[in-house]
Amino acid sequence: SSVARWRAEAWFAYQSGDLDQARDTYLGLLDKLPGDENATLNLVTIEQQLQQPARARAVLEASLRRNRDSVALRAALERLNLGGAGR
Repeated sequence: SSVARWRAEAWFAYQSGDLDQARDTYLGLLDKLPGDENATLNLVTIEQQLQQPARARAVLEASLRRNRDSVALRAALERLNLGGAGR
């Protein structure tokens, strides 16, 4: 499926160190699958590596609005908040 291909492309870009391409691909995935845990958590990792804590927080908050019961997304937001990111 195209979603599986996008996931593979995003992961390959990330593993290759092309954070901008990986970021763009994960953003595209979230357009197709809003609230997707995997894409969200990977994108948050990338945003943190790019020193963009506000964008990381925004991605998590947007996904949580779509996937309110996600324990993984809530935990990631808590870790981000405890880390003082974005201050």
